[in-house]
Amino acid sequence: MRRVGALCVGAVMVAVVLVGCAAEDEPGAASTAVPGSVASQAASLAPIPERELAESPAGLAFVAAFKQQHPAWADREDKYIGRYGARLCLSDLKDGRQVALSRVPSRFEQTDGKPSAVEAEQILNLAIQMLCPDKAGVA
Repeated sequence: MRRVGALCVGAVMVAVVLVGCAAEDEPGAASTAVPGSVASQAASLAPIPERELAESPAGLAFVAAFKQQHPAWADREDKYIGRYGARLCLSDLKDGRQVALSRVPSRFEQTDGKPSAVEAEQILNLAIQMLCPDKAGVA
């Protein structure tokens, strides 16, 4: 079944490439739109930087350190902890440190509460230190 699925995905990708090439090769030809279902399937195959960062060695190290330092907020699957840390770096910090800091409690919320302001600061600092040290100076 996986082989059939992989072949279907490959066929979709080839079709997308061929449609794009055919439109470029014909001078004066009308633009050919890719059907929504084909386009959405091709888009879902694009690499997700958040997932890549979360599953990288740095992402795995972040998860381990997070679970050790914040066991009260680590009651979820590792992949989610890694993705939330990656999201802090890749999305939230684009809006500034204070915005990213304000989003920490909702990212790591559990049924019995949210991280405190102090814990949120520690979590954000851990994410920056381990996942995006280049953003340490973000204001």
